[in-house]
Amino acid sequence: RVQHPKDPDQKALIDKLATYVAREGPDFERIVIQRESENPDFDFLWEPTSREGIYYKWKVYSLAQSDSEFEWRRSPFQMFVGGLMWYPPPDELPPEHSRGRSRSRSRS
Repeated sequence: RVQHPKDPDQKALIDKLATYVAREGPDFERIVIQRESENPDFDFLWEPTSREGIYYKWKVYSLAQSDSEFEWRRSPFQMFVGGLMWYPPPDELPPEHSRGRSRSRSRS
């Protein structure tokens, strides 16, 4: 089961990298892997079974399938025929999108 990273800064980094990798492809990812090999913020690239590594792989796949940053398919799927079933993460409303929702937008 895919879970969001616990650290919001780590999630933001993964989301940003996944966006670029989904758009630019595996060559871009290889460049990042080479350049960031000593950077612990990118450990998820070398720890594919970690919570963050699983989230990263799902996020790249999700974006490559035309899902958006905040809207994605919820049903389980296989990335490869005969592969493991992937279960997308639950809905999540980022904090910056939840602020001010209860306030009225009309002016008095």
